[in-house]
Amino acid sequence: RENDEVAYETLFDKYSFVVKKLAYEYYSNNNDSPSINDIAKKFSVEPDDVVIAISSSKMPLSIYDKFEEDEEGQELIDKLHDGTDDNSLVDKIHLYNIINELNDREKKIIVLRYFRDKTQTEIAESLGVSQVQVSRLENKIINKLRLKY
Repeated sequence: RENDEVAYETLFDKYSFVVKKLAYEYYSNNNDSPSINDIAKKFSVEPDDVVIAISSSKMPLSIYDKFEEDEEGQELIDKLHDGTDDNSLVDKIHLYNIINELNDREKKIIVLRYFRDKTQTEIAESLGVSQVQVSRLENKIINKLRLKY
């Protein structure tokens, strides 16, 4: 299963590059962007696959990214609704306690991945391991937490 996920990620990364190249050429020739269906027909694939390929190359936003263009603009997290209630606070405390029961390496992986919006590749570089190892460790940690709680 994990090998399949890595294979799909690699396939969609390559596919994303080819799709972008096609879109650029299409725009140069037609002065218009191709539709998802145009691209899907060109490569004989489903439109959903085209959407995934295009999306796979976009970097996710961090809630700590600046909302405004200037350096002093608000962060996206400041724009989110704060629906804090008693249950939310209890959940946060419980989550804090659960994470603190992990060993240092596991804690670092979970915090970087889910609270600092780091990619598995970025985490792998900081730990000095491969992205695949981070993926396996992350899955193992999540399963450990599920069994424990």
